[in-house]
Amino acid sequence: MNEKPSEWCKATKKSMVDKGVSIQQLAEKTGYCYLTVLKVVNGRYSSGGRKEIENKIENVLRTIPKLPQWYADVKNAMHDKGISVKQLAEKTGYSISVVSSIINGRYSQRNYQVIAGEINKVLGTEGLPERIYVSDEWYRSAKIGLCKKEMSVSQLAQAAGVTRDKMSALINGKIVDQQIMNTVSHLLDIALPGASSGMSKL
Repeated sequence: MNEKPSEWCKATKKSMVDKGVSIQQLAEKTGYCYLTVLKVVNGRYSSGGRKEIENKIENVLRTIPKLPQWYADVKNAMHDKGISVKQLAEKTGYSISVVSSIINGRYSQRNYQVIAGEINKVLGTEGLPERIYVSDEWYRSAKIGLCKKEMSVSQLAQAAGVTRDKMSALINGKIVDQQIMNTVSHLLDIALPGASSGMSKL
């Protein structure tokens, strides 16, 4: 008989939303298969070793920083209303790639306030996303941190749950991804890149 989701399951799902972590990412970071993690998170895992898997999931989530408030509010609202990125894109009139980029902190065009406003209307959320400001010092610190930790770019990518190509582009300033940068900062024990409020003058 399948078990009902426990308080642990509810708390874990909320933490996943707050930190923008998917089941697939949890599976990659814990080393368990996707279906196993899915069943555990949903309280439907009846095989042995469940507690060990739960502990591993908790440890992984503990190492991942929370998303800034607007992003967390949006993802919680999407979760509560059962709205996917595709549906949010359809309701706002923007492409899936644009909506995905802005709710994941990767959109840097000047019209981000307008798009965020449309997202707020659909979800009933408030405020605006922060625009990440990355100084040259962060990139230097990241590279120094790699040396100090004696990690390769591939190892850092694996620890952060992204591809090596994406990690290389990120630490070389070719792309900006707030969530991954926060994770990298935590893994390398360096200061977080600065973020400015969406209400700030651009």
